[in-house]
Amino acid sequence: MLLKSLLLLCCLVLIQGAAVPEQDESPAPIVHILNDVQMAKFLSENPDAIKLNREVKQIESRSARTDYDLYGLTWTLGSRQTGDATVYAIAEPIQWFDDYYNPLLTVQYPTSGSGKIVTYVSIFVQQSSPLGEAYVTEGGIGQRNIKFYVQGYFTHFWSWDIKIYGKN
Repeated sequence: MLLKSLLLLCCLVLIQGAAVPEQDESPAPIVHILNDVQMAKFLSENPDAIKLNREVKQIESRSARTDYDLYGLTWTLGSRQTGDATVYAIAEPIQWFDDYYNPLLTVQYPTSGSGKIVTYVSIFVQQSSPLGEAYVTEGGIGQRNIKFYVQGYFTHFWSWDIKIYGKN
């Protein structure tokens, strides 16, 4: 009886372990501060970059600093699919700048090799201006890799929350 119980417990552990969705490592993205000339150079070096459409909402500030407007910029690409799971996720709290900056975030999935088939990308940025752009420069939906850039303009602060979903 004890042997049957242990065997049943081992089977349950194996089944439960197999049901846990796999989540790839989310390495730190690369953040650059670009001026207008550098951004123009970036776009000339990436002529096939796909510009994503964004949604902008002014949101009520929950921070102690109320001297700046708070905008939420959202970009999405693709759609969630049955069986997909988070393969990359990273969020960064608000970073404050001394002056207006144009931060540029670079995200690449996977960082090496071949990843899951990308199904959906969600990008959410908070900043003090409603101006920003996002570009896909490599891979994309339906492929096993994606590289994209998110650019904020004339902002005193910046934070982001990025998720990439994929499946086998």
